[in-house]
Amino acid sequence: MPADPYARLLNLMMPFHNRFRLTYATIQGTLKNPQIQALPHRQLTTLLHQTLALAQHLDGHHQIEEAYIFPQLAVRMPQFGKGHIEEHETMHRSLVELRNYARTVERTLTGSQGRKAMNDGAGQALPSSSGDEEGEDGERKRKEWPTAIFDSGRFQRLVDELGAALFPHLEAEETSLRPSNMKAAGFTPEELNSIPV
Repeated sequence: MPADPYARLLNLMMPFHNRFRLTYATIQGTLKNPQIQALPHRQLTTLLHQTLALAQHLDGHHQIEEAYIFPQLAVRMPQFGKGHIEEHETMHRSLVELRNYARTVERTLTGSQGRKAMNDGAGQALPSSSGDEEGEDGERKRKEWPTAIFDSGRFQRLVDELGAALFPHLEAEETSLRPSNMKAAGFTPEELNSIPV
């Protein structure tokens, strides 16, 4: 039996949306580390790469939606018209700010300032003679990165701002793409199957 054409767009969209949610949750999980300001270099680099990948994938996803999908949906569903594009623009501003900061941190880490901080012990376990050897997480305390290189508070704020725009948008889009809403809008199976995804 062929797949339901009224569920097609939602079924094709969900893996992308769920990947965005998973990547965002992974980033937030890292940011909850009590020693976030003192992450080892490799973990900090991974955090930056995950953030940059999320930004790139969201950006590409939105470009495809705006070029190929929304114009066809907006004919019968005004929620995919100008207002939806404006939501993307709001999210894009948050995305650009987060991406720019992640790139700046990445460049600084690999530059002379980052190398100096690493040579000075940033992200590395403090010597055991310090007296207070364990952090809140039960791990040995590590030396913090200078905030001029990585400001975990700023990074957290930028990630939170993106999430505040992203999650309501994803949920609204998924609600609009439910089969019952696609039928109510008057789409035919042929029209829905012709939308390139």
